[in-house]
Amino acid sequence: MIESLHFEARLHHVGFVVRSIESEIAGFTSSILASWDAKIFHDPLQKVRVTFLQTPNPTDALIELVEPAADDSPVEQFLRRGAGLHHLCYEIPDLDAHLDKMQAGGGGHCKAATSRCGIRESPHRLGCDEAEATTRIPRKKKA
Repeated sequence: MIESLHFEARLHHVGFVVRSIESEIAGFTSSILASWDAKIFHDPLQKVRVTFLQTPNPTDALIELVEPAADDSPVEQFLRRGAGLHHLCYEIPDLDAHLDKMQAGGGGHCKAATSRCGIRESPHRLGCDEAEATTRIPRKKKA
């Protein structure tokens, strides 16, 4: 089963939901010795503000801090439950082929693929021609 779900991917970033980027940035940068370019991007589609941190190793995945930008932001409820680790984002060469493999292996869509044009000016984000989808990998049943 695991081989059938194999796909070429690179971990692009690890997303953490925070109440305030400005309040949390010093703690994140000092605890993981990360650098920060001080750029904060507003994503109107997700109703969030995001920024990216780079660890000392340039091949490591980026760290994304995600802050709700509105009371009805999709991450607001997550924040109320305690915030913290929110998602892993992988770069894959062919989203449609990956989603087909996931479905064939028993996975499913938690969220349909959508265009991500909101913060295309960020060098760390997908452009308008790219898409995002959330999938779940089936868990093995306990014997």
